[in-house]
Amino acid sequence: MKSSRSSWKLPVACAVAITAVLRFGAPTIIPAAPMPAPLAVATPAPDYAAEVAKLKTADELFDYIDKHATVEDITPDDSLPENQQVAQVRKLVDQKIAQLRPAIDTFLKQYSKDPRHWDVQLQRIFFLKDAENISDQESTDTLKIVAAAPDATANARHRARGVMLQNELEEIDPSKGLTPALETLMSDYEKDFPDDDSGKDLVALRVRLLQASAPDKLAATLEALSRSPNKSSAEAAGSQLALLTQPIDLKFDSATDGKPVDLSKLRGKVVLLDFWATWCGPCMAKLPEIQKLNAKYKDKDFQLIGISLDQDKAALLKTTKARNMDWPEYFDGKGWESAVGTRFGVQSIPAAWLLDKQGLAHAVEREADLDAEIAKLLEAKP
Repeated sequence: MKSSRSSWKLPVACAVAITAVLRFGAPTIIPAAPMPAPLAVATPAPDYAAEVAKLKTADELFDYIDKHATVEDITPDDSLPENQQVAQVRKLVDQKIAQLRPAIDTFLKQYSKDPRHWDVQLQRIFFLKDAENISDQESTDTLKIVAAAPDATANARHRARGVMLQNELEEIDPSKGLTPALETLMSDYEKDFPDDDSGKDLVALRVRLLQASAPDKLAATLEALSRSPNKSSAEAAGSQLALLTQPIDLKFDSATDGKPVDLSKLRGKVVLLDFWATWCGPCMAKLPEIQKLNAKYKDKDFQLIGISLDQDKAALLKTTKARNMDWPEYFDGKGWESAVGTRFGVQSIPAAWLLDKQGLAHAVEREADLDAEIAKLLEAKP
């Protein structure tokens, strides 16, 4: 399991709770441990139906839905134990559903001829799936209808196509690699939505699939994608292609001891770039393996460098000291927007890249044997 940037920046359990409750209505993801005492004194539930009744026009009602149809405000108190955070998320989700349901139902009944009703149909399947017993098939059919509706807003068609693409990608079989059908699915989306910034994610997926199934085709694929009509895809492909064809240069002062690090001065060594964060459970679980590799190879033309996706430097320093992580750490405090993480197209962690003795980058598949990969590059002649 990996931590991914698609988790709304919430703790993993809470992100899973939100996703499950909104998309599937599955309370079973909440831990079975006894629920804690109420977090606060109960207050009367707001009368959302009365709020909606005061909205007299389609514009007012749509703006109300648009304002509240977000998960950004479903944020638990991170000082609480995890099971209490999950319980708090459940409560916030229930409140969100209660708030949106009368507004969505009213708009669809009163303004069925308004083109924005397609946008509201999407909010219905996103937020009210469990509350209104919407089946998976109905959700799928709604997405297809909205994506093809000639009177739907551009935003509604875009969102519907995006969710359809995401659903398709969740079902792919990585063992089959980058199939022609999958490439057509992604390239059609990039062509139809040239300004969609998810293009970089589609490039990252292609890279992972080709590295595992047809690495000899990776450079040519990236070269073609660098001319993609989707700006994000073209930029990401160009960056990835540069990683494979040009020595990596990077200079920084280590966050842990302030010592300068210059990759150009590490030519002749194999360098492991370990992308991680203190808040990433899978990363911390992998730490003993990383420490073992460092101990085995640090005296054999090898250098380990951590690339932290933390935003809290104090947390980073506390962890590296407590866990005896005595190698250089890159830190810029930007989290998922880390300059180095973005440059390498990192979308989930833990992740690793190896630099050979010439400074050229080699991506490491998530299931790869890091020990064997390091040994292979160390044995390779310059």
